[in-house]
Amino acid sequence: ADIILCHAGAGTLLEALAIRREQRQPPIINAVINSTLMNNHQSELAEELEKRKHITVTFDCTSEWTTEEEAKEFWIKLGKFQPVPFACRGDSAQINPNNYVSSFQRIVDGVMSVEYGHM
Repeated sequence: ADIILCHAGAGTLLEALAIRREQRQPPIINAVINSTLMNNHQSELAEELEKRKHITVTFDCTSEWTTEEEAKEFWIKLGKFQPVPFACRGDSAQINPNNYVSSFQRIVDGVMSVEYGHM
């Protein structure tokens, strides 16, 4: 697949990121947030992943995709997106095993407001 459109739940996003890691030509991931679920809990992780340029996010598909012009803008946005690889333990030869923090751990810590170097 060139593009993965998925829900913004943690399990779904991690599965999509794992699929992307396995591909030679990694697909772009666009997560669609369901803001009606449990106090909009999906937005925190999705927004953090988008901020780090791992994925793109659709916050409200009922308003972002309703007209032909909006749909065209969405596809242009995806076409320009260059995702940053999502690092996991063992992915890089530059990893110092004594001081390595995976992308996922950094994202979770970012959502929980943990700052590195201040622990």
